[in-house]
Amino acid sequence: MLKRTWTDEKLIEIMNDFPKSWANVCRKLGLKVLNSNRKNIKKRCEELGLPTEIVWRYSYTKNELREAVENSGSYRQVLMAVGVSPHGGGYE
Repeated sequence: MLKRTWTDEKLIEIMNDFPKSWANVCRKLGLKVLNSNRKNIKKRCEELGLPTEIVWRYSYTKNELREAVENSGSYRQVLMAVGVSPHGGGYE
C-alpha cells in the first residue's frame, strides 16, 4: 500500500471549505482524479467523522432538500427553497 501524500489536517481543511465534488477534493490534495482516490478519501472522511455527502455539490444538505420537497407544491418552489435560481420555466 502506498503512503499517503496528504494529512488529515489538510483533508479536514478542504472538507470544511465545502468542496463541490470529490474530484475537487482530489485536486486540492494533489491527487489524480481517480475512483480509487475518491474511495480512499471518502473512507478516511468517514473514519474522521467528516460529512461525506457531496453535498456540497450543491449548497444544501439532503435533509434540507427533503424538507423543501415535503413543504413545496412545485419543482420551482423546491428549487427556491434550497436557494437555487429556477432559470427557464416549466417548473410548476
